[in-house]
Amino acid sequence: MKLTDSGKSKRPPSPFIRVPFYRVIPRVHVHDVNATILRLMGFDHERLTYRYAGRDFRLTDVHGHVVEKVFA
Repeated sequence: MKLTDSGKSKRPPSPFIRVPFYRVIPRVHVHDVNATILRLMGFDHERLTYRYAGRDFRLTDVHGHVVEKVFA
């Protein structure tokens, strides 16, 4: 290594082949993904709550909506 390279690392090329990834459903929020997974497991994401600090919280917060395109 030369003194002019100071701190730069020489990384070898990645051994993994880059495959293009195409989305099947539109981009959704993580709360929507959680709501959809819970629905697929048979749970109602709006009724599934846990108590913390004297208040009931939902896993999907108030933003979760089931993505219906998954069920088609």
